[in-house]
Amino acid sequence: MLTPVLIQIIFWFVVAYCLFVGIYDLARHMNIMLALEILILGPIAARIISEFLILFFTMNETLTDIRDIQNVKLEHISKSSQHNKEVL
Repeated sequence: MLTPVLIQIIFWFVVAYCLFVGIYDLARHMNIMLALEILILGPIAARIISEFLILFFTMNETLTDIRDIQNVKLEHISKSSQHNKEVL
């Protein structure tokens, strides 16, 4: 699936952005607490959000696989019952 890969790419861009902004703020002595929050909490928040988004795509893929397996089983049962009727 393409979407989880795109989410991972966006995650790494967000992490790089947080690191850049945090280091820039520390170097400029703008707001040291805010810079540390961006450096620490920014990547953690990005990770949680990206994992949450990927979870939905993984659940959808798993449910699709379950549906496909059920359809194959139903087709097999249907063919077996038709074969049994023909034999009788």
